[in-house]
Amino acid sequence: MPRRPRIDVPGLVQHVMARGIEKRDVFAEDQDRDVFLRQLADLLGDEEPCCLAWALMPNHFHLLLRTPDSLATLMRRLLTRYAMHFNKRYGRHGHLFQNRYKSIVVEEDTYLCTVVCYIHANPLRAGLVPALSSLSDYRFCGHRALVGTTSPPWQDVEFVLQAFGGRDGYLSKMSERNDEELDAGGQIRCLKLEEVNLERPGESEMFDERACGSRHFVESLRTSKSQRQASASWEFLVERISREFSMSPSELLGSSRGRVSVARSVLIAEARRHGYSGAELARLLHITESAVAQAVRRKRESQ
Repeated sequence: MPRRPRIDVPGLVQHVMARGIEKRDVFAEDQDRDVFLRQLADLLGDEEPCCLAWALMPNHFHLLLRTPDSLATLMRRLLTRYAMHFNKRYGRHGHLFQNRYKSIVVEEDTYLCTVVCYIHANPLRAGLVPALSSLSDYRFCGHRALVGTTSPPWQDVEFVLQAFGGRDGYLSKMSERNDEELDAGGQIRCLKLEEVNLERPGESEMFDERACGSRHFVESLRTSKSQRQASASWEFLVERISREFSMSPSELLGSSRGRVSVARSVLIAEARRHGYSGAELARLLHITESAVAQAVRRKRESQ
């Protein structure tokens, strides 16, 4: 049966997984994990942080990413570079990772918090740490950043904690989820790298081996020519930021300075996070691409 094409649309949140060939270890020592993280940081670059959760296990890894560009290009470069490092260091040849990496689009409103907890609880389930209280001691998991221990520049701590309602909300959810399997049916199989049914008639959820979310979300991914609309439309972002700053959309999109300029920087940063390019934003806001880049930089420096 031919493989279904991946959904590779900039701006969507994707749960990415890759496992060692024949389930062999892909990280032999901490030095290997450090190399992998340096390579990931290099490929993600200096843009807004776009990794929402991550965990490195002995024979596989998990990443929850929102990439401004092609996920396929990013993963091809990451897996190739890391395999070259590993093979050279240990004098081996051939493939390091099993088949293709897996990628599953995640609906933010419905499953983002669940998937973040699922990924960060991996060291617990594998017995690499004895309890949730010691998970922050495991250096190769995004949990450390969310509890304030350390934060790599490419991990979007602020966005994720907002989704949980703060650090206490995150820890509460982790406490509920750390020894618990996810909901039965498509979701858990999806996250465990197994294929799921494309459709379950009569239920409120629809599952696609490439997506995890509500029926409406999955249908929109399968039918929309502009798949990014399933993540966030321009109109939605403008309306949300306008409400947040108690101003009208026309004010937000105008040329005023001061408080409006701050709100516009937030809008630009959010739109970049959802996959809009600098050129697109320049056209939508009637400004230059350099002005877009400056707005993103100001937002990052203000955090």
